[in-house]
Amino acid sequence: MLRTHCVVAFESHSLSDRLEQSLRQVQMTCTRVPTVQYEAIVSASKKNASTGFVFLQLSDSTNNLKSLIHRLRSALDTRIVVVGNATTGRQVIEIIRAGADDFVDEKDDLRRELGLLLKRAAPSGMPNQRKSELITVTSSCGGCGASSLAVNIAAQYAHKYGECGLVDLQMHGGDLATLLRLTPRHTISKMLANNHPLAPEMVQQALTKHETGISLLAGADPLSNLPNSSPETIRGIVRSMTTNFQRVVVELEDISHREQLAALSDSDQVVLTFRLHFPALARAHRFFESIERFGVDPDKVRIVASQVGQPDEVPIGQAEKIFGRKIDACITNDVSPMNRAVNLGIPVVLDSPKSQCSRDYMALVQLLDGETPVPANTRWNVGALFKSKFGSSQPAPALS
Repeated sequence: MLRTHCVVAFESHSLSDRLEQSLRQVQMTCTRVPTVQYEAIVSASKKNASTGFVFLQLSDSTNNLKSLIHRLRSALDTRIVVVGNATTGRQVIEIIRAGADDFVDEKDDLRRELGLLLKRAAPSGMPNQRKSELITVTSSCGGCGASSLAVNIAAQYAHKYGECGLVDLQMHGGDLATLLRLTPRHTISKMLANNHPLAPEMVQQALTKHETGISLLAGADPLSNLPNSSPETIRGIVRSMTTNFQRVVVELEDISHREQLAALSDSDQVVLTFRLHFPALARAHRFFESIERFGVDPDKVRIVASQVGQPDEVPIGQAEKIFGRKIDACITNDVSPMNRAVNLGIPVVLDSPKSQCSRDYMALVQLLDGETPVPANTRWNVGALFKSKFGSSQPAPALS
């Protein structure tokens, strides 16, 4: 059983007040220690058999704090959580290495962070634990709208479940932070540059939160010297995300690098998007034919045509003949609301929920969640689909 009494040892009274209020909101009790001294903390902790957490404040003297954590680690069997404003990722790393179990940024929503902390601390197998789903999004080539697709799927999940994890695995400069108008303090490249195992707590602290409920692990810095990333490291990062979010969306850079395949092989569902022109269609078809070799069940793949409704595109019916199966979803080429959303940094499903492209994204999320699957090609732009189905008598292009 999880012990939920806490000992709070802060020098800042205002931060103590904030934390105590947030603890009450998540049904945790606390004892405040008036001095940040080893003996006082140990005494307060042992007075209450239900003490499961000790909260310490990040101070200017990191060395003194690390020494205190090390001593408390030897004396207590509680979880040690440091709260404060870490100026660098290295500070968090040093605190975790000293023996702390977790770190909470004081600038974040403390109630939300404490809720996540309880989830991480909960024993495995507890009732009411929710199964996490990992959805990877990849495209047959550039310009197919994979980034917009990932952001809007994540936004719809955040609206539905209250939060959603989003990971940008574009290792040569991702666009998800830009699409959300975020300025991340931490990116995957910065995390990998530390050259040591990444604790789950470090992954959590590297997230940048968006007002929609999306928590983004940003992609590599553009034009940066990219550190080596092993499949095991990327798999560990993604699995850390799935322990904290009911839905995690990952945008892949490609399907040719080993670290990308690590995330792909762990996926519960894969969204493969392409445009209705021959080069993109040919590449998507080759990927789909190779999917089992990557350790993915073809039945888990959702094939999504993007930017549908443009002049002289390959008809949907011919694309389905090439794949040998139905296209699962279509995203309408709804230029005006998409441009507005991108310029505002707000996912279109939230900025223009009644637009056709938003309805398409929402229908796709319903399909991913197994809720009233949408019949193929019946919800989308009727005029465009009529032309796609019947507007050309040309045979399907041959793919050799």
